[in-house]
Amino acid sequence: MIHIAICEDNEKDSIKLERCIEFYFTNYPAQYHISKYKSENVFLYNMENKKYDIVFFDVHIGEADGIKLSEKLRNHDESVVIIFMSHCKDSVFRCFDSSPLTYMLKPISYEDVFHVMEKALKKIKDCYRPMFSFTYENVVYSIPLDEIICFESNLRVIYIKTFHEQYRFYGKLSEIEKQLKKHSFVRCHQSYLVNMQHILKIDSNSILTSTNETYQISRGKSQAVKEKMLEYVGSML
Repeated sequence: MIHIAICEDNEKDSIKLERCIEFYFTNYPAQYHISKYKSENVFLYNMENKKYDIVFFDVHIGEADGIKLSEKLRNHDESVVIIFMSHCKDSVFRCFDSSPLTYMLKPISYEDVFHVMEKALKKIKDCYRPMFSFTYENVVYSIPLDEIICFESNLRVIYIKTFHEQYRFYGKLSEIEKQLKKHSFVRCHQSYLVNMQHILKIDSNSILTSTNETYQISRGKSQAVKEKMLEYVGSML
């Protein structure tokens, strides 16, 4: 899940940027959430409790200074990607202390947002991307967790399904479940450990993922799986 914040008091500009980001993600295989803020105080309150990957700052947010606000964020989180927006270049030199990715001139276009998002997501992946490592036939593999759809167990063989590939190795699903306890995976069946980042739908006896695959939920696990998914979604808001 990619967490994006827009700090912009101009409603028209905020909506336009949000729509550009949404359009970008129609062609990018990842889940995301956008939070929008019109005031400094609301953003500062949420900053203490939430982790953002990308934050777009208008240089002027009402009467607040967006650059000073970004400096507070940078002191709180060294890894967040900061992007500034303004109608003029006057403040471009003042923003260096926040180590921004770029400075966008308004009015922004989809092309502007596309290029900025490409750079931002590459930087996020380069800086921090949890991996799952395993060995098969004396070869060590490392796969980004966010690319894994599901771990499937069949006897002693574990199959890892991703968007584009399938891997296998020998192991126990229960041990993998313990290893990934702090990550976004849910055990829905004796044979399946599914990444909640890629769940589209849960019903009484199955899970549908973004790859249009269905995984069975064991009898009696349905409520626990739904509760864990709700807890995960709640943590994203």
